[in-house]
Amino acid sequence: MTGSRRAIVNPMAGTTRDSLSRPVEWRGVSFQLFDTGGLYGASLDPLHELVVKQGQRAIVGADLVVFVCDAREGLESLIKTYRTLESGLIYETRPPNPYAAEIQEALKQTVDELRKRLAENSGMQTLRDADVLGALVFLQRLELQHNNGRRRGRAFVDFLRAYFPAQTQPAVAS
Repeated sequence: MTGSRRAIVNPMAGTTRDSLSRPVEWRGVSFQLFDTGGLYGASLDPLHELVVKQGQRAIVGADLVVFVCDAREGLESLIKTYRTLESGLIYETRPPNPYAAEIQEALKQTVDELRKRLAENSGMQTLRDADVLGALVFLQRLELQHNNGRRRGRAFVDFLRAYFPAQTQPAVAS
């Protein structure tokens, strides 16, 4: 967007530490673009707290904030939850990143809605936890095949959108 490469990009978390700012003109609109270090996730790095404070300052002064998070985190935590269900335990794993936790929650709600619809159609519960786990592991393997090596890259999401486009609602005749 800026027409230049200023950020150091690496799949290892914690690489970006400084907040970078560049003027941008996009589709006729001029604005200032900020790229900050990660705001969430555990870190042993002594500078992590300063990185978070820089990011929070950038957020306070922003008119629009776009958070980029890793869908993989939400998927991995849900897989861990379903693996514990297989053992007879009920233990919900939550990712520390609140945005990944929202992705996890959306996946859970989708599974719950699917269970409900299947039960309504057949009159009994037909979707087993093991089946859900299998589907989640399949998605995880797809992510590993279709990522670009960056934890917060868009390659997997772009793949999903290309192969599974959003369904349009059929027109209702009145």
